Amino acid sequence: ADASDSSLTGTWVNTAEATVYGDACAKFADHAFPAGSPNWKSVDGSAVTATKDSAVDPPSDGGAAVAIKWVRLKATGTTGEGYLANVTWVHRVNTTGGLQPSAACDPSKAADAGGVVRVPYTADYFFYTGGTSTEAGSEPTTEAGSDASDDGSDSGG
Repeated sequence: ADASDSSLTGTWVNTAEATVYGDACAKFADHAFPAGSPNWKSVDGSAVTATKDSAVDPPSDGGAAVAIKWVRLKATGTTGEGYLANVTWVHRVNTTGGLQPSAACDPSKAADAGGVVRVPYTADYFFYTGGTSTEAGSEPTTEAGSDASDDGSDSGG
């Protein structure tokens, strides 16, 4: 089909890439969402991969969703030594933005080259150690906020 063909459609896919900032706005980690497995790699080389355990809608004024869901993610693996080496849970809360576009996906009209549309969001990420499958641990290892691009998929990241 040619680029002016209105029948050209695609599928929204979450390929989130984000920079997570910690204390004093210093870069803490890179966040990505390849193939449905959200992961974070800290500036110290440690990393954690997680899977969604639960999700809730963010607070709203009773209308339509205004931001991506708040999620609790269970770590599925860690590497390295450092901040993320012993993380067992990740919380994403206080989200703003990040919802996927409401219109049908038309790759020929995407804002960026290659049919990519970037959707900004912010969130607070909390990384926990310890805990069981029914609790999120008692002490956060670090708190970090994220200013990033995400297509708004609520499957994790």
